[in-house]
Amino acid sequence: NSRNIIEIDLKEFYMAITAETRTDIIDLVVAALDVAPGTELLNELVTLVDGGGSLADVAANLTARADYKAKYPTFQTANEWATEWLGNLIPEASAESMAEAITVAEGMINAGSSQAAIIQEAATFLTANTADATWGTISTAFVNNSEVAAYYTITVEKAAIGTDTLVGVD
Repeated sequence: NSRNIIEIDLKEFYMAITAETRTDIIDLVVAALDVAPGTELLNELVTLVDGGGSLADVAANLTARADYKAKYPTFQTANEWATEWLGNLIPEASAESMAEAITVAEGMINAGSSQAAIIQEAATFLTANTADATWGTISTAFVNNSEVAAYYTITVEKAAIGTDTLVGVD
């Protein structure tokens, strides 16, 4: 019966992730770090989800990473973090839309939300609002970035995080 044990072990190791969940993970990487994940990071995050983790756990993992903390140090105020993060996430936003987004993110931080929760909410919002009159262009740019990140990671199978992969993508 050692064959049964091997089959069970392999099934646990190679749990299938859906394309939708994989896309959600890539969206979170783009929202948190503004990079393509590369196969190494995507493998790590898929393993987290396959092990019972949620997308909230993925967002928390991303915000706990050294590269995230280097980009967004823990000593930033809520306004400083929101301003810098949103400037990277939605650079296409008008001054009015950016101010609104900063106010919302800052308010959420001050009300006790984690950066990870805000990042997850932003990624969900942006992927769902490509036809919105105000946010459509901004949302479409985010979706385009995620599609380029997916291509870099899934199709081309680059191992390293693509730090310059999304530069200039709209």
